[in-house]
Amino acid sequence: MLDEKLDLWNIHKTPVDWEFVHKNYTEVIVGGAGLLHSVFEKFWVDLDKNCKLPITIWGIGCACQIMINSKVCQKR
Repeated sequence: MLDEKLDLWNIHKTPVDWEFVHKNYTEVIVGGAGLLHSVFEKFWVDLDKNCKLPITIWGIGCACQIMINSKVCQKR
């Protein structure tokens, strides 16, 4: 991962084009604070259902302590 040029995708702006991803990449790296917030739950479900590449999860978590009780993605 070091010395690699990474693409950045904003999942709030566009849905993931899995056909493009599978054709052009060899792995997926998901990272960013707050990715356990419920607003990202659809993303995690989509990733689990559709991604056929190896996935690295890097530095995710809740953005603040207040969200922990009611707005964290549900365990499935």
